Amino acid sequence: MQVLIFLARLIGFHFVPENHKAAVTRLGMYNRACGPGFVWVAPLVEKVENHVKLGVHLTTFTVKQVFSSDGIPFDVELTVRYIFDPDSTSSRPIAAQLVRQPDHILESIVRDYAEKSLRRAVAQYSAENICNGGPITDIEQRVIQGLQTQVRHLGLAPMAGSEVAPVASSGVMIKEITPPNDFLETILTAKRHELILRVLTAYQEADVDQALLAEWVRSFKDAPPGVFSSLTELLRFPKTARSDEE
Repeated sequence: MQVLIFLARLIGFHFVPENHKAAVTRLGMYNRACGPGFVWVAPLVEKVENHVKLGVHLTTFTVKQVFSSDGIPFDVELTVRYIFDPDSTSSRPIAAQLVRQPDHILESIVRDYAEKSLRRAVAQYSAENICNGGPITDIEQRVIQGLQTQVRHLGLAPMAGSEVAPVASSGVMIKEITPPNDFLETILTAKRHELILRVLTAYQEADVDQALLAEWVRSFKDAPPGVFSSLTELLRFPKTARSDEE
């Protein structure tokens, strides 16, 4: 095979591997992308500048400090699968620039626009909703739509999920969302005390006093200092005032 390729080059033929295209320049100026297989370039006039991969490119990266609608920062690990086809660019000058670039430059372009789309998408949802996992698929779709809008003219395109396997074949996948260290603990504590207060409103005043006292004693070991002050103030609250509020 190597001998055949060498002989073919002597008469102007060039072999382009599968899933690749050859960027051909004429007198130093970009002319076309062709291949795969054997392609002919005019000797002394044309030159194969670079091989452009047409297959699926994969990049995984972490975006730091992505803020939810209520201002909570998350770290998001994102995987993007995309393709590059110089024939899909909006103009020949753009293709001429991109076909000369190594893969990591194209990857950096995709990462930059994916990050911008991700930040806009996450900002539409509350931190609690994001932690529950509800909007993850919607965020992924928003990132795909953002990439399709912003990098299509560059010949770059994220893979679109198929109807048979929309998640497995999707071009964007959120691998992990990491909230601040104390965020989940804060949510759980707040929900627990919210539930306690709802339950207490269903009981008589004397039962409420006993329940509050029991909760205060039980919380000595695990509750934050702020809980002590709030429960103590509630116990000191005049019964007549509390009755009026009820």
